[in-house]
Amino acid sequence: MIGLADVGGYNKDSGLFLKDHSLFSPGPAEFTSYSFLTELNPGLPWDVAGTISGQSVTLEVPANVDVSNLIATYTESGAYVSVNGIMQTSGVTANDFTDTVVYQLEGHDLKEWLIIAELVTGWNDVNFEKVVIAPNPAGGTFEIRNAEGFNARLADVRGVEIMRLLNPQNRSIIRIGNLAPGIYFIELEKNGLREIRKIMVN
Repeated sequence: MIGLADVGGYNKDSGLFLKDHSLFSPGPAEFTSYSFLTELNPGLPWDVAGTISGQSVTLEVPANVDVSNLIATYTESGAYVSVNGIMQTSGVTANDFTDTVVYQLEGHDLKEWLIIAELVTGWNDVNFEKVVIAPNPAGGTFEIRNAEGFNARLADVRGVEIMRLLNPQNRSIIRIGNLAPGIYFIELEKNGLREIRKIMVN
């Protein structure tokens, strides 16, 4: 609260000057998104979006990625963000995620958030040599061949699922005429094994 009073004279000549953007009204101490982007972390093969649950964020990172110096990009609800007393800036500050990183968010209240980078084996392994995805780059359609009995899903670079195929036929034609040009990923899964394929859409 700010009080202003004129204690002398009859002229109302008191004033208060505020610097632009000098006032800050904190919001809830909440993360609303959290991710590792390839443009800031060249060692990542694709963008990794975090899964928020309660006051923790889990990110699945391929096992061969060095997580000791990753830069996170996040949005929060108007809170001050720090790690071990060091103020954090989204898209700028790097941290060591070889162990759980604890963020302190100070807004309407104070909360600790746990950031967990899970190293997932099998993401880059070539498990399904006989599966063919073509053409690549693709236009309005592409084919998945020799994938009978598999599960497959198509996702964008943020990890957002666009399409899922359960037990596709031996030769399945996938229509992608509604997709914007760019990079997408196809995740293949069978009997607990996974493989990620990159596909370019023209």
